[in-house]
Amino acid sequence: MPLRVIGKSPALYSLYQQLKAVIDSSVPVLLEGESGTGKELAARIIHYQSARKDKPFVAINCAALPGTLIESELFGYEKGAFTGAERGKPGKFEVAHQGTLFLDEIGELPLDLQAKLLRALQSGQISRLGSNAVINVDARVISATNRKLINEVAAHNFREDLYYRLAVFPITVPPLRERGQDIILLAEYFLREETARGKKQVAGFSEQAKASMLNYSWPGNIRELENAVKRAYLLCAGRTIEHTDLLFGNLLPGSVTSTGSATGGSGPGGKKIADGAAQQTLQEIERAVIKERLKYFNNNISQTAKSLGLTRATVYKKLK
Repeated sequence: MPLRVIGKSPALYSLYQQLKAVIDSSVPVLLEGESGTGKELAARIIHYQSARKDKPFVAINCAALPGTLIESELFGYEKGAFTGAERGKPGKFEVAHQGTLFLDEIGELPLDLQAKLLRALQSGQISRLGSNAVINVDARVISATNRKLINEVAAHNFREDLYYRLAVFPITVPPLRERGQDIILLAEYFLREETARGKKQVAGFSEQAKASMLNYSWPGNIRELENAVKRAYLLCAGRTIEHTDLLFGNLLPGSVTSTGSATGGSGPGGKKIADGAAQQTLQEIERAVIKERLKYFNNNISQTAKSLGLTRATVYKKLK
């Protein structure tokens, strides 16, 4: 994604105003919102428009590492601190000194590490594993979560004192379905990016394709939209992406009614299809894509394989 806000919707304008409000401050920011909405992008916008922009922006995903590794990643370690520590290594706090530390999926942090993180935030000091030496750190902390963190506090899964330390300025990043025509603006941006990298020229989206995108609920948000555009670019056989080229996650093409509304939208029928499609396997999705291409090329295996960048043998294998 670009390091800027793309769109003109009221929801996006409200988000940008909140981001602007904290740029010139060093208060901790908590970004809440669904997966794929662009929380890390929001954190980077805050950092790169602030006085800390020339210092490091350091990100760590708290859900991607086991608790023991998160501690060493955050605070660093000395040589011999544990088996395999053949030399010392600074932690993310040290690396982010005078810059920004982005703690993604903060709700996944184990409770024992929450206490250590709180102590570091309160004192501005850390110690590497295997050392008692105190290191002063000045890192602005921006955290993000796809959970409602205050609910995790109520469920005793997250420390209340740490929550209020992190959520000095909470910001909710809106889901894509609340951003209206921003969906089309983002899709056109992603298509320009694909066209610039690819070998074929695709000019844009048909009106029916746009209607499909506007009526789909986008549970995977911007990340899902970007992937949908990438797939559509590969599937597109002409200069315009049609609605049959679009695969919204596991939602199969051809779900647009004669009036141009998508059955994957917010209505009862759309929810039923989206929920059922979520249970499909990757193999089933691939098979559906190939069958759609086969239909377009009147069952010509060679043309279908070429349009998808596959061999004839691979096409046969995936259709089994």
